[in-house]
Amino acid sequence: MPHENKHTGDADKLVQADTVQGGVHFHDHRTRVRRRTWLVVLVCVLGLVTASAVVLIRFQQAPSTGVAPGQAQPRGAGVPHGEEPATSDEAFVRAGDCPAPAAPARKSDQGRLFNFMRTNDDTVVQNNQTADFERSRWIGIGGRAQGQPVAACGANDRMVVLAIAEGELKMHSEITEHDGESFNSPEAPRWNAVPAPRGSGGLVGVPAAVRDAQGALAIVAKGNNGSVWERRQNQPDAGWIELPRPVDDDPAIPAEDDPSIVLDSENRLRVFTAARGEARAYTQEPGSRTWQRSADQPGTIDDPASDIRTTPSVSQDGSGCLHLFAVTGTGTIARTKENDCSDATWGDWTDMGMGHSGNRFVQESPITTRGPDDDIVVFAVDSAHELFESRQDLGAEGEWKPWTTHDDVVQHLVAVTPDIQDKLVAHGLGADDDGNVSLWVQNQDPESEAGDWTEWSRRISGAGVLHSDPNCIPQEEC
Repeated sequence: MPHENKHTGDADKLVQADTVQGGVHFHDHRTRVRRRTWLVVLVCVLGLVTASAVVLIRFQQAPSTGVAPGQAQPRGAGVPHGEEPATSDEAFVRAGDCPAPAAPARKSDQGRLFNFMRTNDDTVVQNNQTADFERSRWIGIGGRAQGQPVAACGANDRMVVLAIAEGELKMHSEITEHDGESFNSPEAPRWNAVPAPRGSGGLVGVPAAVRDAQGALAIVAKGNNGSVWERRQNQPDAGWIELPRPVDDDPAIPAEDDPSIVLDSENRLRVFTAARGEARAYTQEPGSRTWQRSADQPGTIDDPASDIRTTPSVSQDGSGCLHLFAVTGTGTIARTKENDCSDATWGDWTDMGMGHSGNRFVQESPITTRGPDDDIVVFAVDSAHELFESRQDLGAEGEWKPWTTHDDVVQHLVAVTPDIQDKLVAHGLGADDDGNVSLWVQNQDPESEAGDWTEWSRRISGAGVLHSDPNCIPQEEC
């Protein structure tokens, strides 16, 4: 018999009669409806509670963008202009030896060496040691540089590359390790542009950088008008700060070379420049953002013909005292040292002479570093492209060993960096048999206690794209 609805005498109670073998069963429809209603209500309440919790968690985790609800988020919101995006650090290379200033070659926290160079068309390229410590090929990492790019230890210990291009500071903090199978990177990495400070005429040359006592990266660069400026990474509100101009007969005397920067043993930031034949020093006390001309200036050599022509390279000895090295007007290297590590006063300049070949050293700042024996080592290239080094004589206080040659010709010395064994590695540009500029590498012999060097070897071919003089800027004849 078919289903039929029947009334039972209760006006509010509807039952359905089903015919089954053995008789008719009656089912209470009102009870079913109530149960179904309560189930629907319960499911809806649970759904609302879950959705609210998810929204609350995401709201607490999301960075503030300053955008009102219902408004479109502008491109790049939540990331200050010119600063690092909030991205997981795990994917990117961390820098090693974080107290060391920025340099074109740098060791990662895994002990692998990374090199950053500029090509003939001003593209920035990278090569690095891979997991087995072999060298990769060159990889284009986007961005442009009109001077030598340098690598520093930035926020969260990330390796960050800095360069000057189009008058601005360019920053790239998403460095990854490459195997180097292709010259062109498959993805264009993020480069952030920091506009030039007003009154600088645009930035030029090569930036310098070092971490301050609080771990923030302090970056200094030269303006096209010879002014010198400093700012901190990830502190966009602070902006650029101009270092004070000299107060003398001509207050507009410009810096004539790229600045250098170091954190001294008293946690002060120290900046050095060269102008009108003398070295100039600036100091910023810990926790301050005010720059002052140092009370005692390194000055120059008494002989006017031997005035200071390059920004001093700076290195710190085992006692914490700073040493400065610069090329003079006569083509020699001169050095000076702090009298006391805490009061920042300077001794007289001492002329270290030329290499034994008698050729003048080229007019670019020497490269200095700490050696495996905790001694200071200074490197310089002469006009015949021969590389020389001189070492601090730890057995005789204040004395230096004579210049020694590395024999082979190198067109330009790029960097000297300790490797994973703390042996020094020299990186230089030289021509190969086809005339292409390539990166050549020379290592301290790990088996030699005297610090002897291996022969130069062309580890990374430039494939004809590397700039022969990475420090040359467009305004100069290269």
